[in-house]
Amino acid sequence: MAIQKIKIIGILLRIYRVLTPGQRQKALLNAGLVLGNAFLEVFSLAAALPLLALLLDSSVIRANPHLNRAFLFFGFGSESGFVIAAALLLLLLFILKNGIGVFIHYYQSRFAYGVSSELSEQAFGEYYAREYTRITDTNSSLPTRDIIFIPTEFSIYVLLAAITLFSEGFILLLICAGIALYDPRVFLLLTVLLSPALFLVYRFKRTRLERIGRQSEELKPLSVKYLFQGIYAYIDAKLYARERYFQQRFSSVQRELNRSFALFNTLNALPARLLETIALLGMVSIVLYSLAVSDDRQEVILLLGVFGAGAYRVMPSINRILVALVNIKTFNYTLDILEESQRASSQVPPENPHPAAPLRFEKFIALHNVSFSYSDNPSFRLNRVNFMLKKGETVGLIGKSGSGKTTIINIMLRFLREQSGEILLDGRPLRPGDTTAWRSLIGYVKQAPFILDGSIKENVAFGEMPGGIDAERLALALEQAGLKDWIAALPQGVETQIGEQGAKLSGGQRQRIAIARALYRNSEILIFDEATSELDRETEREIVSAIESLSGQKKTILLVAHRVTTLKPCQRIYELKDGEIAGFYQYADLREREFEGGK
Repeated sequence: MAIQKIKIIGILLRIYRVLTPGQRQKALLNAGLVLGNAFLEVFSLAAALPLLALLLDSSVIRANPHLNRAFLFFGFGSESGFVIAAALLLLLLFILKNGIGVFIHYYQSRFAYGVSSELSEQAFGEYYAREYTRITDTNSSLPTRDIIFIPTEFSIYVLLAAITLFSEGFILLLICAGIALYDPRVFLLLTVLLSPALFLVYRFKRTRLERIGRQSEELKPLSVKYLFQGIYAYIDAKLYARERYFQQRFSSVQRELNRSFALFNTLNALPARLLETIALLGMVSIVLYSLAVSDDRQEVILLLGVFGAGAYRVMPSINRILVALVNIKTFNYTLDILEESQRASSQVPPENPHPAAPLRFEKFIALHNVSFSYSDNPSFRLNRVNFMLKKGETVGLIGKSGSGKTTIINIMLRFLREQSGEILLDGRPLRPGDTTAWRSLIGYVKQAPFILDGSIKENVAFGEMPGGIDAERLALALEQAGLKDWIAALPQGVETQIGEQGAKLSGGQRQRIAIARALYRNSEILIFDEATSELDRETEREIVSAIESLSGQKKTILLVAHRVTTLKPCQRIYELKDGEIAGFYQYADLREREFEGGK
């Protein structure tokens, strides 16, 4: 038990360290409220015993100087009236006590769920602070678990359980001390009956619930992963008649998870059943003890009253303590994940409180001797790449799949960092602190643009609150992207809902909305990454025409494509081969050649 005590204290210290300074202050306020409530609980319970004595023998009123003084002061006409008044006063005390208890419980719940919200925000922030390579190496079900499930489980089953452990433990301590002072026999009986049974129950539950906790940690991300895969695979699953595959894979994990939860709930209900049996056993023991040593029926009733009053509050407290202990042990793994998240957050450089000044782009952008390789793919290396985009130019980049085009794009977007060489803006190397200002110059249109499940307006003004959307900029961006006439024909115009991932749009319309999004930001540099690779020839010609019109608006454009026809607007086209620039050409030079490009 000493080892278990040390473990619980260690867990409580870890809980304290996970909380922010503000949350710790609120936790201490909770502790103060808990202590006050504990004294009120014990006082209200103790107040019931004099009433029981009065009911057994009303002559106590005259015999006790304090009760007699109250009897005379308030002018009671009979002892029965005094007893009724005492009963009503006890009732009011319990109403007050329970009202205060409800308020404290509400405050505790608000605190715990507030911590859950803050931890979710913190986890979401830590996700966006991660390096791009870590994002691509992690299954999306894990951040889903860490952002949604872990903060809630920690707050309910660990933090709230720790508060319950503290409050109920202190109440139990006070009540047991009071019972020991009032009648040591009752205290001894409670101790003898409860201690062995509760110890065995705790030992029985502990290992099983720890195993359930670990299963939950492993199975929840798997369940989310299989669910997401099944949802996003709708078309392919229907086409190839593989619905049962996705359903069975998800259901098998979900059934195992739910079996664990069923066992968890059953084990948590076990102490209440056991305590009820022990309470009845205690009452029978008191009756048998009293009959054996005394014929005084009033003493038997008084002993039963003391035991009943103690059991009325002690038994639920013990049950809550046991449930809190096993919850903490079961969901202890949430602390591991939260601590790992906080360690990762602490390694992220803090944001500069004085953001770098906006970057000015007046002459050219150049990649100078840029090299890069992936640690998990040593066979590929981007080797001393050099090329230039002059302001207002449209430049193309072409190459076979695996030649390094996407790596160059990610370096330019600063998701990857060159291992040697540099990116120059008007001759000045980009510094790490320039990332935000640099990205503000760039509009990015990728092969499969992300489309919000919302309106056209929300997608073009991506990330802006509805009240902050600039209607003039929105209209101009839609016109420049060639969407004006199409939107004018829609009954709801820019408020038209376009479905999840643009399910109600054609491929060309999705790409045009992505172009409008880049233009709404008034981006000076536009990067098109295989933006027409999934479009038919006619739609490709329309998108190329839209890009050509943008090049006449003094936009600087980098066009990455695997079709030579897509590169028609380019003044200069670089060929990338095996991670190196193999040459540069005019569009006419490439028209007769065939390139198979891609990522």
